[in-house]
Parts: sequence; C-alpha cells; structure tokens
Amino acid sequence: MSRRDKILAQYEESLFTLLMSEAAEWEGGRLLEEMERLSRDPAAACAASLLFTAAFGGGADLCREAAH
Repeated sequence: MSRRDKILAQYEESLFTLLMSEAAEWEGGRLLEEMERLSRDPAAACAASLLFTAAFGGGADLCREAAH
C-alpha cells in the first residue's frame, strides 16, 4: 500500500468517524427532547408502565400515580 493510499484510508476512516459522531449527537438531542416531552405527559407515564408491566411484570404504580 502506497503512502497516498494509507493517507486516503485514514482520511476516509476519520470522515466516517466524524459523520457517525455528528449523527449520534443529533439523535441524542432529539431523544432528549422527546424524553422531556413525555415526562410532562401523565398518559405517557401510564403507557410506559403498561409496557413495562407487559414485558417484566409489576410497574403498574406509574398508572395509579398518573391517574391522581
């Protein structure tokens, strides 16, 4: 592999790493916004509790709290 090919491979790897990092930061911000929105919605707490209950059992306390 020539010096040019090595430099090009490093460049491509760095560019891909940068792109994935930017995508992860964007997606993380979007998910944080959604989490904040859902945390203000009592119905979402109940839905999450029901999903948790269906998957793992227990967890229905959130529905009771949301109803009050």
